[in-house]
Order: sequence, then structure tokens, then C-alpha cells
Amino acid sequence: MKLRIFNIIFFTCISAAFIRPIKAATTVIKCSGTIPKNTICNINANTYELELLRVDICQNDPFPNYRKTADYPGSKCLNLFFNDKNLVKYNKN
Repeated sequence: MKLRIFNIIFFTCISAAFIRPIKAATTVIKCSGTIPKNTICNINANTYELELLRVDICQNDPFPNYRKTADYPGSKCLNLFFNDKNLVKYNKN
């Protein structure tokens, strides 16, 4: 029993010595103007696309923590838009 406890403590200390934080392999720079070739960089988006399936106004939260799906009737939601056949795409340039 003492040997088992010693082994647990010993191997825990050894493995804790080798734990290092994960670091990215490359650094990401902020781009301005054109995107350089073969370089990763962050850019600010100037085009947005939304795909709307439904729009509701609810008195209560339809996504409580204890549910996996939305409870629209129980949350007293008023449906403003629902399209289950084709998604409506909205582009902003």
C-alpha cells in the first residue's frame, strides 16, 4: 500500500515537471493594405453575410441552461419570420 502511494506521488511529480504551456508555431501579424504572400495575418472584414432562418421576439429566454433545444412556445415568443425551405442571405458591402 505504501509503495503504491509512493509510486503515485513520484510519477505525479515527474510528469508535472514536463508540463509546459502550449505555444503557437507561428506569430500572426496585423495586415494593412494588401495581404502578403505566404504570410498569416489578421485583417478587418468589410463584408458580412448572414443566413436567416427565423426571427423571434421572446418574453423569456428560449435557451435556458437545462435545455438542449429552444423552447419557443414556453418562452412566449412571437415569430416575426420563419423560412424552413430556403435561407435568406443578407450581404453588406
